[in-house]
Amino acid sequence: MKYPYLFPLLLFLGACQSSPEEENTWENKILAIEELALRYADLNRFNGTILIEDADSVIYNKSFGLANYEEEIPFSPETEFRIDRLGELLIRDMVESASQEKLIALEDPVQKYLPELEDSLSIQDLLEHRSGYPGQVSLPSHDLQNEMSVVNLANRLKREAPDPKRGSGLDYELVIQVLESVHKKPFGQILSKYVGDLGLHSTHRYNYTKNPARGYLYHNYRGQGMERQLSPKEDQDVYFQNTCLYSSAQDLLTFSKSEEKPLNVFAYTPQDGFNYCLVAVPEKNRTLIILSNYKHPVADEMAESIQRILDEEAYPLPLAREVVKVDPKFLGDYEGTYAMNEAMRFEVVRKSSRLFVHLGGARMELYPQSQNQFFLNDRDASMRFLRDSSGIVNQVELLDGFLQGNVVPRVEALP
Repeated sequence: MKYPYLFPLLLFLGACQSSPEEENTWENKILAIEELALRYADLNRFNGTILIEDADSVIYNKSFGLANYEEEIPFSPETEFRIDRLGELLIRDMVESASQEKLIALEDPVQKYLPELEDSLSIQDLLEHRSGYPGQVSLPSHDLQNEMSVVNLANRLKREAPDPKRGSGLDYELVIQVLESVHKKPFGQILSKYVGDLGLHSTHRYNYTKNPARGYLYHNYRGQGMERQLSPKEDQDVYFQNTCLYSSAQDLLTFSKSEEKPLNVFAYTPQDGFNYCLVAVPEKNRTLIILSNYKHPVADEMAESIQRILDEEAYPLPLAREVVKVDPKFLGDYEGTYAMNEAMRFEVVRKSSRLFVHLGGARMELYPQSQNQFFLNDRDASMRFLRDSSGIVNQVELLDGFLQGNVVPRVEALP
């Protein structure tokens, strides 16, 4: 594995003025973060930017891969990533500012500002995703001519049990309508003033982006092995999935410092191939931002590992998808029938010094990453075999591109 970013990294470390012990500690932390980021990039689970500020100093700011592979455009400090759920933080801040100006009250009914809305909801309900509107909704293009098309869409939808973790993009689209009502301006003008007042330079709504990253998937979509694919892109004029804002890592850092409160947001866009997190820990004077234009939602586990590194705690590092030598005498321990549920089972079978999984009519070879973990060559999936207290293999953990996965029992050994 090559480390193309280590030269500027060492220059940075050489410029730090601290005791030898402190230098060694920080050097080890930065190198560990570098190794972690490169591992996720090599696994094609991460492609983007990591920015870390600690004690009011940016200690890490690196990008991996390209913002646009078709045109070979690299990342830059101004590269804008789609940030849906993070964009909600900005819109919520706009609402709170309007509340402080006595233009709005969070407990107000939405109907006070949007009288055509039939549902009895408060502005707070929308901000907290308590509306019960479906998570993803589409708007017929002919309704775009209707000035109140968002409200009309809400009136046509059947509300469900609220799920704040999933939320509905329509919630914040309605909040935007409320902001337009109280400010008597289009949202674009409201957003422009807001980002200008905060000193943000690369935060825009989707149709005003200047340096957008393109979203990608990395998977076996043609049956020819793992490949990068430009993410299918919904028509954002007729589709609501949260707020569809774009921003840069530097802008999000500036925003988080203006908030002066804990932040912990992880999400990904189901359609456009973006994955991101923003973690602000005021008591540690630390902010961590990960923006990726690969859909694979690993920003949360990356952020958790990076925080462990900074706190000098043990952290997990995903295994490389590289074949290692293992003692073949242990392969027989993994043979058996495993049950995912009552209706679905699969067998693990040893053939000489090789291991295979049989599922339905398919037979796939398992390649060793470690003594007890094996990967499939045509997809980002692995099996980690687990032993009980007596040393007998009794379970397997199915890893689908993440550090942890579903654990299923071995129900019988093969004869």
